[in-house]
Amino acid sequence: MSVDSHLRQTRRRHGLAAVLLAVMVPGGCVSPAATIESDAPGSTGWAPPPPSSAAPGSGAPSVTPSADPDAPWEQVVWRQATNPFAEGPTALRVDRVVAWNSALMGHGRARTPGRNQFNEMAVVFVSDDGERWRTAVIDDGVGPGDTSEISLGARGAGGAVLFGNTCCEAEEAAIWRSADGLAWERQPLDAALFRDAGPAAIAAVDEGFVVVGSKAGQAAIWTSPDGRRWQEVDRTAAGLGRGGIGGLALVRGRWLAAGWQDDGTTYDGALWESADGTAWRRAPADPIHVGPLDTAFGGLLSTPAGVLLMGAEGPPEERVACEKLIGQTASLEPPEPPEPPRTAFSCGWGRYTHWWSRDGVGWQRLAPVAPGPGEPPLPAPRVIEFRVMTGGGPGIINLGEDGLGNVLLWLSDDGRSWRADTPISPFRKGADMVSGVAAVGRRIVAVGEVWDPQSGQPGAPAAWIGLAP
Repeated sequence: MSVDSHLRQTRRRHGLAAVLLAVMVPGGCVSPAATIESDAPGSTGWAPPPPSSAAPGSGAPSVTPSADPDAPWEQVVWRQATNPFAEGPTALRVDRVVAWNSALMGHGRARTPGRNQFNEMAVVFVSDDGERWRTAVIDDGVGPGDTSEISLGARGAGGAVLFGNTCCEAEEAAIWRSADGLAWERQPLDAALFRDAGPAAIAAVDEGFVVVGSKAGQAAIWTSPDGRRWQEVDRTAAGLGRGGIGGLALVRGRWLAAGWQDDGTTYDGALWESADGTAWRRAPADPIHVGPLDTAFGGLLSTPAGVLLMGAEGPPEERVACEKLIGQTASLEPPEPPEPPRTAFSCGWGRYTHWWSRDGVGWQRLAPVAPGPGEPPLPAPRVIEFRVMTGGGPGIINLGEDGLGNVLLWLSDDGRSWRADTPISPFRKGADMVSGVAAVGRRIVAVGEVWDPQSGQPGAPAAWIGLAP
């Protein structure tokens, strides 16, 4: 997708629906996708008390994190950081944040007057604690009339890697590498290696880096020993067929990649495994992931207690109708006659579904997140959105909606049951939007933006700090 299309998109909200499985395929469509629908306001009969009256940025939380990292988490105390992105060029947006050893790394965009037709570039934000962030403009190897974009980022013992692209005079895939998160160097890249590719997840492994996604309608995996030299995993040896991969995690010493395979009639949930992140093979299928229903995995989160697998499950007719609507199919061949490209259109199919496993081998389907068509509301309080998640706390941290549009901090030991950390949300309903969260010890850092929904003006990048006593 070009930066021009990207900048015209409706700004992302932490709202009532979220695309879970989003894999870009040629033509710019997004498929498959699972949409989370909330209950109608008031249908659960439960609502949290009003937000705290403490002024944002009024000082550090009045708690001291426990010296014991394994101590039970009590109520997390939040505050909004004051002008966290004041240093460097004017920050426009923060899209993601990951833990960098004991520090943090995020990426987004910043204003760069006169640099290109957009007057902005992709940037990386680095912070020790989430309070103050240093900004690095991703400019190396980008033409004078072009801008940079970042889609994925990971950090490892040997440094950090960014996946993205340049636009708009030279529209091409791009990879940048850094030793410290501040000085970035664009790496030479074989254009054919990532042509028609949709990287969906990246991770640092002991042997380097691994990226999973899709390429020309097939599931694909790429590896690198250092972030500089990349190669594609042999599809035949790894059992990579028609479909895609959306999730990647380390599970009890082995790597798991989660996606789907098209058997010509239905989509089957598929897992691939690797001992080192470089040599991959198709894992044996669990019977609950195959059958007459379409199943596709888009998220994978490993915890000390087990593995949470997130995806979509539904009748093949829904998925086929979706693909026809957007002019794309799972076939490797283009439709006849060729459809005109569509660059900002998506559709959803299936029901948002979770699976749980203690070891990443045997799976159980969890209770529905949202009621199906015609079904009564599910018991509340409950979380309905699983978009901004990370490992941490008792097991999993999730900043998600509760069914009434309130964004709360939810904690889970095992991904099967969730509890709201506090009924007092640190995020203003309809005004604060969270795009990423990371946990370092007993500190949680969330990034996103604050804005006035009545003004129609762009929001301002923001960071929130939560401390567990």
